[in-house]
Amino acid sequence: MRRLRFIGAIIFALSWVCLSGCSRNSTSPEMDEFSRLMNSGKTYYEQGDAIKALGAFQAAATLQPTATDAYLNLANAALLAGQPLEALTAAALVIERDSNAAAAYYVAGCAHLRLNHLLEAVQSFQLSKDLNSDVAATCFQLGLAHFSLKHWEEAAKEFQSAVELEPEHPSAHYNFGQVLIRLGRTAESQKELDTHRDLLAKRAGQPPTVSGLERSIHTAILAPFKLEQPRKNGLPIHFVNTTAQAFGSAATQYKAPIGIMDINQRGANDLFVLEEGQGFRLLLNTNGVFTASGRVSPALTNAQYHKCLVADLQNDRFEDVIVVGAQGSHVFKFATNGLFTEVTAYSRLKNLAATDAALVDLDFSGKLDLLTVTARTNDLRLFRNLGNFLFKDITA
Repeated sequence: MRRLRFIGAIIFALSWVCLSGCSRNSTSPEMDEFSRLMNSGKTYYEQGDAIKALGAFQAAATLQPTATDAYLNLANAALLAGQPLEALTAAALVIERDSNAAAAYYVAGCAHLRLNHLLEAVQSFQLSKDLNSDVAATCFQLGLAHFSLKHWEEAAKEFQSAVELEPEHPSAHYNFGQVLIRLGRTAESQKELDTHRDLLAKRAGQPPTVSGLERSIHTAILAPFKLEQPRKNGLPIHFVNTTAQAFGSAATQYKAPIGIMDINQRGANDLFVLEEGQGFRLLLNTNGVFTASGRVSPALTNAQYHKCLVADLQNDRFEDVIVVGAQGSHVFKFATNGLFTEVTAYSRLKNLAATDAALVDLDFSGKLDLLTVTARTNDLRLFRNLGNFLFKDITA
């Protein structure tokens, strides 16, 4: 007989020892230096000091040659510093290691455009756009490349995408207007140029620079990711057996299968158990102490029970119970305050002999059906939940 002693594991109290004084594993000096260089480069880049940013990212890439983030940052710093060849070289290293790096293709496209490699720029921007089509700067730069190649239709398409993604992009509206002039769409062109003028009127300051127009999520500097290390020695814990305090002298009388439920949805785990020589009983949980509640429902003589299933079988917000066994099964309807009634005879499951079972809504009707493994033949059988605790065998 499987006594309830083993469910003491369910309610074991955890005694936490040595919660303080356990230090984290420190990272290696090399990784610390890499993080410092990456963060320093990020600070320099955001301050507009491209040369110092270049130096920091170059040192980081040398320290960690496999770190693609360092090379992508290096490419962006080189672009900001007006060194498109260096940017192109660094971006190519990233692409070689990650063919899905949209940011690297974008930076490469910017570098090609600065070098007047127009066809290569179109190819790079297009690859970046294929990987991430929601970046206005990519569409804008791709439009510029097509514009320089006098691909008016393609340029118009890209500039239109840019203004749709970023309606307040003055340069996109201006260039879209210029392309529309070349396509003979004068009225549309004037509209775009008027929008450009209105946007400029709202913005005081210096005109946009090449670097400023290149800025996007693809040119954002990537900060180093530092994985938090586990505690060196872990957290020593030990378990304390509180079975006696939880169940008292009756603990030896309770046995499996066990159902865990929350009577009245009060946030406490109550237990539905089999009491030896008596029957099925509900144990209410009060601050970790389980006490018998209500009457006992008789069990079959010398029956071997295998599974206790807990679920709301009739969608009334009360958890109900099905217990399956090798000699027969039981169905219990629950109501307020843990009052329960056996409805096995009405459910048509009285003669169900099973070794395993599960409740599942197979037809998405909102009612849980019963799937069982028969005791004698190990066959699967499915019982459709028709509502009001009535089940029908629909296996065939």
